Parts: sequence; C-alpha cells; structure tokens
Amino acid sequence: ISFASLVWYLFFRGFLQKVVISTKTHVLRNTLIGFAVLFVMPIAASILIISALGSLLGGALLVAYILLMITSFITMGVVAGSFIARTATNSGDVSIAFIILGVFSVNALFYVPVVGPIILAGLLLMTLGAITVNLYRFLRAN
Repeated sequence: ISFASLVWYLFFRGFLQKVVISTKTHVLRNTLIGFAVLFVMPIAASILIISALGSLLGGALLVAYILLMITSFITMGVVAGSFIARTATNSGDVSIAFIILGVFSVNALFYVPVVGPIILAGLLLMTLGAITVNLYRFLRAN
C-alpha cells in the first residue's frame, strides 16, 4: 500500500493536494458523502444489473465503485499523513516523508483492537467523500 500511495503521489500530485485540502476544510461533509456513496452505489448498481435495460450501466457502476474503493483505500495513507503533518508542522503540506508516516500509521491502526477500526472507518469515509467530490468537480468542469 505504501508503494501504491507513493506512486499515486508522484503521478497525481495536484489531485491529491485537492483531496487533502478538501478533507481539511470539509470533514463532516466529506464523511457524509462517503457514507452515502458507500451504501448507495452498490444498491443502485444492483438495481440496474437486475433490470434488463440497465445491466451494462450497472456493471460499469459496479466497476467504478470497486475502483473508487481501491483508490480511497490507497489515498487513506496520504490523508492520514496530511493530518500528521498538520499537527506536527501546522502546514499540512503533503510530502513523501509524511505519506510514508501516514501509511505506516494506517497500517498500525489495523492492529489496535477497538479504536483502530473506528478511526479507519472514519478516515475511509472521509477520503471516499473527498475523492468523490473532487472527481465530480473534475468531470463537471470538463
């Protein structure tokens, strides 16, 4: 996951900066959007797959959902690194050192029994919402 996060940072630095800024400024909004996307997209894809006319659209929506979940899981370390950078240096800029630290902290949270999954779920929802909002803005602009 750390290698994927670093590759994501090297290729899509501008998009990651927008995601990090979005998670800093609109924490609750991104979490609620991520919660809605987490549950609404699979239900909508299932309904479309069941219908005869929307099966291709439902399949495409399901593939987009899976890719969005993988992307948000990879980006979770970057967002955690930006939160660590914000508490450590008061700037919150995304750098390679803080990305590695964020990825290792996300991996360490997997081993914390009760609090770890709650923090990871919140971080995943917030990252999923921020990616969704920024993808929507990108697609709307183009």
